[in-house]
Amino acid sequence: MTRIRDRKMVETFHQLYDVKRIRLDDVLSRMSLNMFFLDTNYIYKRIFYVNENLSYYESLKEGRTKTAVDDGQLTLGF
Repeated sequence: MTRIRDRKMVETFHQLYDVKRIRLDDVLSRMSLNMFFLDTNYIYKRIFYVNENLSYYESLKEGRTKTAVDDGQLTLGF
């Protein structure tokens, strides 16, 4: 569940900060108080200090990955 939550945090951060061009402190505050209910410092650290999340964020910035990823679906390959 942490991995799915982190992906949603990265996507939300990218949408607010890079697409809508909202200030960093405002983005973190919105995400903290209205969406994820986590400390702003924790959100920042999860996005920028976890290599997997940082790589995903960089790919979003470069446009290599769709922002509407549904990790809630389970696919089984047999």
